[in-house]
Amino acid sequence: MSAYPAPVLVTGATGRQGGATARALLAAGVRVRALVRDPATDRAQAVAALEAEPVTGDPHDRHDQVRAAGFRRWTLLKPVFSMENFLPSMAYLFPRGIEGGLVTLLRPHTPIPLVAVDDIGRAAAAAIAEPERFDGVELELASDHLPMTEVAEVLSCVLGRQLSAPDVTEEEAFAAGMPAMGASHEWLNAAGQPGSPQFARDLGILLTSYEEWAHQHMRDPNGHGSGFPANGTKRSGVRHV
Repeated sequence: MSAYPAPVLVTGATGRQGGATARALLAAGVRVRALVRDPATDRAQAVAALEAEPVTGDPHDRHDQVRAAGFRRWTLLKPVFSMENFLPSMAYLFPRGIEGGLVTLLRPHTPIPLVAVDDIGRAAAAAIAEPERFDGVELELASDHLPMTEVAEVLSCVLGRQLSAPDVTEEEAFAAGMPAMGASHEWLNAAGQPGSPQFARDLGILLTSYEEWAHQHMRDPNGHGSGFPANGTKRSGVRHV
């Protein structure tokens, strides 16, 4: 039986981040009400199948609503760049598949904070379980913090094929299949993005490194990937900030 008797409303429950949050809460025995635009969609019904209660509504402007609603306690999770953006099935950073290599306007040495969606769920579940400790926290949630050179090194290690961090113009990136939303990466080169794994660690939240995530989700379906980069040398480890 959950120690938190009241149901928890999860916005965006049909998406990656909200879905991870709903699953983590349900696994902890917390009753979940899932805010969805249309309960008749396949995604909404999939959430309901997890034994969450669908609630129809508009999830827009939820951060402002949290502050203005006068809740006795509140926590805002602000996830950074999703590790799942690297999944070939997303056709985002690998628009031509693994064989076509990484395509992004992120410069090779631009540091990017990364978060795994499962870590978002764990952070939300922790905040619900201990509302006093998380009260008033606005957490720029990151699981790891790496430049694209190290991202490419991790992927080369996991996949057993040499990948490099691209350094291309916008025109070249679009020609290589980059989707329109990829143009926002130029802003990250100039302004960066807040978020450090230490913020979450200080709150006792378990985090997934990019290397761990890649081994779980980016293994070649044909079984390739030796754990060594294509040049035959073993990785010396991933830098964590």
